[in-house]
Amino acid sequence: MNMSRSERKEKLKNVALTVAAVSGLCGGVLDGTETLAKKKKMMKAPGRDYYYIARDDFESDPKEYFSDTRKKKY
Repeated sequence: MNMSRSERKEKLKNVALTVAAVSGLCGGVLDGTETLAKKKKMMKAPGRDYYYIARDDFESDPKEYFSDTRKKKY
């Protein structure tokens, strides 16, 4: 299994390109989730454990949030 110098260089180049491509894909996925998380600030829902809501939605109309919460059974 003796490879020539040019064959080894080509193989190494292919491995490097594959690693770069996989790294780029992983980085893109992580950046996408981070961007989604940063889009809206979240807050713990008042009166509910383990439940989070968008802060902007709550602050825009808290009366509606509490009205809806009282109507629903959780």
